[in-house]
Amino acid sequence: VFSPPADCPRRTHAAFLDEAARQGLSVLVGIPMPIEMWHLSNRRGAHASLVSWWESVLEETARDLGSHPATLGFVLMNELDDAFNAFPGAAAPNPSGTPETDFFYGSAVKYARLVKR
Repeated sequence: VFSPPADCPRRTHAAFLDEAARQGLSVLVGIPMPIEMWHLSNRRGAHASLVSWWESVLEETARDLGSHPATLGFVLMNELDDAFNAFPGAAAPNPSGTPETDFFYGSAVKYARLVKR
């Protein structure tokens, strides 16, 4: 069972975002979610509590930072640049997509909707 460490403090980026706003800057907030959130083959082996925890982190971060004047948007992935990360219709040699690409696309849509709430 996955659970965050008991001493895992909640982080805030308020001071950074406040200064960015004072300087007239806009910021893309990065949330580098793990591979289990994007790849079907990795998700199958992931404990449900890991998935649930990362989805709650995503929702909490979007809720806390989404309305800040300096927040331009969110980046939800981190260097996922292998073959599975193609949208359906772009995966070679199967241009109609695969279960892996469909899962990746579905995850991208799901998490984009979560941060837009």
